[in-house]
Amino acid sequence: MIIAEADRLEREVGSKYALVILAAKRARHLKEGAGPLVRSTSANPLTVAFEEIAGGKVRPAGPEEVTTKLTAAAEEITALPELSDEAE
Repeated sequence: MIIAEADRLEREVGSKYALVILAAKRARHLKEGAGPLVRSTSANPLTVAFEEIAGGKVRPAGPEEVTTKLTAAAEEITALPELSDEAE
């Protein structure tokens, strides 16, 4: 039963909050059509998400991944043309 593993999953992910956010985001991806990464007997996307986390198929982004994404976003913002009063 996946509920029995909740404490172990919490320790692996770092906190209950991070676990819930990770599972919710993955469940949303599943609902939007992403394929499951593990075999599951459940049709419930949240249950499948927890099973994927328990199976080590889904992990939270590490600090390096977050930094890379933030850097890319900052570069996109700086590449945008500046708005001026003349555009009005």
